[in-house]
This record gives sequence, C-alpha cells and structure tokens, in this order.
Amino acid sequence: MHLCLGVTLLLASCAVDDPVRLPPVGGGPPADRLSALGLDGAIPYDVIVPLWSDGADKTRSILAAVPLGATDDAWDVPTGTYLVKTFAFGGRRVETRVIAFLDGGPAFATYVWNAAQTEAFASGGNIDVAVGDRVLHVPGTSQCTACHATGVLGIRTPQLAEQLDALIAAGMVDRRPARVDPFVDPFGEGDLDARVASYLDANCAHCHRPGGTAAGTRADWRREHLHDNVCRSANEEVDGARLVIAPGRPEASVAIARMTSTDPFLHMPRGPSHIIDERGLAIVTAWIASLPAGCP
Repeated sequence: MHLCLGVTLLLASCAVDDPVRLPPVGGGPPADRLSALGLDGAIPYDVIVPLWSDGADKTRSILAAVPLGATDDAWDVPTGTYLVKTFAFGGRRVETRVIAFLDGGPAFATYVWNAAQTEAFASGGNIDVAVGDRVLHVPGTSQCTACHATGVLGIRTPQLAEQLDALIAAGMVDRRPARVDPFVDPFGEGDLDARVASYLDANCAHCHRPGGTAAGTRADWRREHLHDNVCRSANEEVDGARLVIAPGRPEASVAIARMTSTDPFLHMPRGPSHIIDERGLAIVTAWIASLPAGCP
C-alpha cells in the first residue's frame, strides 16, 4: 500500500499516467492546482443512488456556461460545462475528479489533495491513498473512459429528479423533461424489486448495457431490463455459478459471485470499488432469494 498524501511523493513515484491538467473555466493555460480552475461558482447537486466507491463520501457540483439539455434520461452536456466530484473519508478530502467539456470533447482529470487539505494537485492517479485506517484507490486518468464510455453517469433525470426545479432556477438546466421517472432509494422501505433495479442501474448499467464496455457479458442492468437477467447464462462461469441470476439461489448467481469476489478482475462494481458493498449485496441477495426457483 502506498501512502501518497505528499504531492512530491505522489508525482514522483505513485502516478502511472501522466498528470492531466485542465484549462480554467473561460480558458487559459492548463492548471496544476484545483483552485486555479475557477470553479467557485459551481452549483452543488446530489444523486438519488450514489455509485458505490468503497464507502467514500462524495460531494458533487456543476458549472455550465450554457444550460444542460434535460431529457427523460441522460442529459445533453454542452461545451463549457465542468462536472466536479470530490471523494472523502471521515471528512478528509482525498481526490477531486473533474470532467471538462471542451471544444475537442470531454477531458478527464484528477486532482489529489495534499495532507494539509489546503490544495489539490493534478495527478495521473492509479495510486492508493491511506487516510487513517481506510484506503481509497485513485484510478489512473486513462481508466476514466472505462466507466464513461457511454457518457456521464449521474447527470440524468432518474438520478436528479428531486433537484430539477433547483437546477433550472440556478440556470444549470434548460427545462423539466416531459417524463420524470426517478430512481428509488435502494435502502429505503419501498418495493424490493424497484430498489434493486435502481441500485443495479446506477452501479452497473453504465457498462452493462448495449454499447457499454461490458456489453459482452450478457448482463443488462438497465432497470427496465432487470428481469431479463433471470435465468440468463453468463458468458463465463464464476466460482461455479453459470447463470447471471439463478432465481431463488443467490449462491449460484454470477452477480453475487462477482459482488463478493476479492479478485479485482472479477469484483463488481469494477474500477471504483475494491471493497464489498455489504448493504448493496444484502438487497441483491434478498431479491434473488425472493424469486421463484427454477428456470424454463
């Protein structure tokens, strides 16, 4: 495990990718420091179902030169938009990820916070940062497109339904979509089917969908396709499990085998997660156990 809270150590020995420096809002030379990006006017927002990231606390904000185009699902993000997400453990900021939509398309950067919590510096990432007894893996910037191949993840109506009016009033969004069908809290008291569908869509469907980087796995975790995965053969066996979802048998389901695996090449969600999401695992396990056993 690397201790990379010192910026000199970080840039000298821990980063695999070259640091990516973004131009400030409105243009200018690429910035080494997060404070130089000009993000002070960014508007905070939150999502209904956060992507599991090893228990990190996350804050999000958006700064748009032109309002985003809201649709029933993923929004249209215009040039000049900056999306900002900071990861923290126990109130200690570790990294801030920024997506800047520039003339040439989206650019991804990671800024890692120093030990004094006074500044974050451009990093290539792919490091482990220790904060007390916790560790957060900061992925390399070359890994960004693995999750973002189909676009931004949280900027969509199902995730932001509860904040639409506030974002419209702040000038960050152009309109209220004709259809607003929000995700539900996976850990609330609602229907288990709907809670699991929201959890798996938010955590998995950005890759597990047609056109996604995991389309070849034969699992489609978009919420409207949840039950399509029941009795569906996976493209490969995992720990003896052959079906993506084996109804009534969580222990025989590839989805559970991957969620509980400690192998980084098998564990899901891939990339942002190395620690099992025990609450997510519990509801997915309960849902599979509730399905009538047997396949056609």
